[in-house]
Amino acid sequence: MSSFSRVEIRRCRPLLGTYVELTVEHAGDAAAHEAAGRAFAEIATVHRLMSAHDPESDLARIQQDGLATPVEVDPRTHEVLALAARLHAESDGVFDVTVGSELARRGLLPALPLAEGAGRGGDVRLHSRHRVSLRRPARLDLGGIAKGYAVDRAVSVLRHCGARAGLVNAGGDLRCFGPTPRAIAVRPPDGVGLVPLPPVRDVAVATSSHVPGRGIPALDASPHVHGGTREPVVRAFGVTVFAPRCVLADALTKVVLATGRPDHPLLARHGAWALLVPAAQRATDAAQPAGPIA
Repeated sequence: MSSFSRVEIRRCRPLLGTYVELTVEHAGDAAAHEAAGRAFAEIATVHRLMSAHDPESDLARIQQDGLATPVEVDPRTHEVLALAARLHAESDGVFDVTVGSELARRGLLPALPLAEGAGRGGDVRLHSRHRVSLRRPARLDLGGIAKGYAVDRAVSVLRHCGARAGLVNAGGDLRCFGPTPRAIAVRPPDGVGLVPLPPVRDVAVATSSHVPGRGIPALDASPHVHGGTREPVVRAFGVTVFAPRCVLADALTKVVLATGRPDHPLLARHGAWALLVPAAQRATDAAQPAGPIA
């Protein structure tokens, strides 16, 4: 019997407001490219469904029609909102996908008068048959969780297509699978240089940070909002979370960043761990996570 022959390809496309890079290890070149194409298509679908900018997305339909009657959404949107609701409850409201109004006021989302309101995460009601309604007007934003979910969906597609190993990296939210260890690095919050981490395998990693001071209001406005206080989150450090799934890593970075707690109990509850990444001048002391990474 012949031994397993394999090829590894790398492809990149602009999606999710960033560049998405795929590394695919497969039995043959054609199969690898086919798997990558399907993974990109799945990411594009998640982007279309959960965009806070697209007036025809599932989020827009919930905001415009969800007060009158439950709105049927794609099962993927319903799944993300269900996890968001769980994290909202478990974090005592720190993680909240109804902070879109605050982001719009700071110019980070387009103004949509019909969608603004005082609703909180608990006002998003999930029903059977993938339906969603709102108890109060609310502006939804899944920017703190959907990118990680898209990465997970892409990994699922690659595996379904027979990929032996691979990596999906969406602007720093990434997940690798298979026996091949992957060398990764995180960018410090000031964007200067990279902090290398020990090689990882079969894990998801996400990083969140924001350092103002560039003098441009649209760039200085923090994209992170504390769900409880509704105040912008600005820290002198970034947060990197390692988790079994990228959707969890993505969301939990927001909880750690908002609370300043790399030991937040939600991490252990979801099999995750975190590290803090300071600015570049001190970044060489920051590359040790609070747990194993392989």
